[in-house]
Amino acid sequence: MEFNKIANVTGIGGLWFVASQRPDGLICKSLTDGKIQFIPSRKHQFTFLESITMYMQNNDTKPLLEILLNIKNEKIILPDTNKATGEELRNFFAVAEPNHDATLVHVSDIKKLIKWFITLEAHDAIKPKENNDTVAQSTTENSETAPTKVVKTKAEKTESSDTLTPEPTNEAPKKKTTKKAAAPSDVSETGEATPKKSSPRKKKDGE
Repeated sequence: MEFNKIANVTGIGGLWFVASQRPDGLICKSLTDGKIQFIPSRKHQFTFLESITMYMQNNDTKPLLEILLNIKNEKIILPDTNKATGEELRNFFAVAEPNHDATLVHVSDIKKLIKWFITLEAHDAIKPKENNDTVAQSTTENSETAPTKVVKTKAEKTESSDTLTPEPTNEAPKKKTTKKAAAPSDVSETGEATPKKSSPRKKKDGE
């Protein structure tokens, strides 16, 4: 699972994988129970984990992913957030990130980080950024190179076209007009038209 597609949503617990985007919100999958639902942007705000940083000393910051990777690589034991005291949580984070600013990083932040780590690790989402970019690029390339099937009508089988669906038009179809063929005229050997002979007029009685 790509780390750069996972977000935290205000007003809704847990982490969410963004499956697709709509103009009025996002379609997300819960990393907790796998439930898929549409989350409207007018009610909720989305914060992607890759944009989150934590306060370090000397007014510096550090990306969340780097801290999570350090905990994973160093195999640091996670305290139980339901039982650990504030001091125990701070001692844990002092080992996980010795350069953090203790005045700006709160115990609630450390608890949230531990819960996120457990969820992300269960979905194998804690990976170096290069790996996440490679997965996303591979997915894009596969979608771009996939062959497109073109369905042709009987009239189009002899023509090649890249258009699957013709664009709609508001114009009424033009009526076909058929020109009447001119009556053939007698042509003499010289090429000149010879007028037709008129039939003799019948005489009326009394003439």
